[in-house]
Amino acid sequence: MVLGQTEFETSEYPNLQFTILDSSAKTAEVCFKGTAPKHWELALPGTVVNPNDGQTYTVTEITNDAFAYTSRLEKITIPGTIVRIGEYAFTGTNLMSVDFSAATSLTELPKNCFSNC
Repeated sequence: MVLGQTEFETSEYPNLQFTILDSSAKTAEVCFKGTAPKHWELALPGTVVNPNDGQTYTVTEITNDAFAYTSRLEKITIPGTIVRIGEYAFTGTNLMSVDFSAATSLTELPKNCFSNC
């Protein structure tokens, strides 16, 4: 798959895809890509280096449907940099644990964020 200029992947997070939201502010959003490992426990990164330009981006958003129906995802840790979680972001997963303890900038969750979990 050829990615657009604003999308990138890293070897450090092989199951995630990042999209630049604002190149001046160096912010990006994250979503799942690929095949999840069994019993997946994921700590989302607060920052990530774009291998295409060498710049560090702050991960501020989780996209709509980001992890929808990723049945192997059992635990996720949301970093303090996240300010927005998209609709249906975790719908249909097997999440047993979500750690929001560092997510102090997150003030609202969409009503369908965790539907059918």
